[in-house]
This record gives sequence, C-alpha cells and structure tokens, in this order.
Amino acid sequence: METALETTLTDILGEQHSVTGVVVSDSEGLCLAVSGNAKSSMSGTVLAIATRANLINRILSRASSSNALSLETDSGRDADVVVAVRSSDSTTLIRSEGGTTVAVTSKTHQLA
Repeated sequence: METALETTLTDILGEQHSVTGVVVSDSEGLCLAVSGNAKSSMSGTVLAIATRANLINRILSRASSSNALSLETDSGRDADVVVAVRSSDSTTLIRSEGGTTVAVTSKTHQLA
C-alpha cells in the first residue's frame, strides 16, 4: 500500500519529465522516501548540506546590515535556504522545512 508521500513522489516523477529522482529525509537524516534514481543513502548527506546552508545564511544575515541573503516569511522568521548542486548533466535542489529535508534531482537541459 502506497503512502501519501510515496504517491506524491510518483506524481512528481510522472508529471515533471526532467525530474530523475527525489529523496526525503527526517530531522535525523533517516530516509522517509526515495523515488527515481535517487538513493536512500543520500538522505543523511542532503540533510547535512541543508543544515550547513541554513547555518551559513544565519551567520551572514547577522553580519550583514542589509540582510541581502535572508528571506522573510509571513511568520517573520528566516526562510529556509534552497541549495542548488549543479553538475554538467543534472541539478539537485535541497531544502529543509519542519523537520523534513527534500532533494529533487533533474536533468540539466543543454542549449544548442
């Protein structure tokens, strides 16, 4: 029986043709779901990347008087950072929110 999370991942892969993989982890880095060519072993690494990116954003926000790197949400707190890891053939977007980290990998489109 598919969970709602697994159904959502299946829908993402089916509707977004450039998406090749999705991994979802909890606040401890344990894999909650994986789909496509993503590997469950990525879950701890993507959590670590998101955690460090949010830490860097907070440090830079405090050091900068303009807070150019900090986004405000309706709740008034800093928004979580979206990290883009790019290679020649793919891009992985990583974001944490509410104790869950999601990494979505998609094919990079080559311009002719």
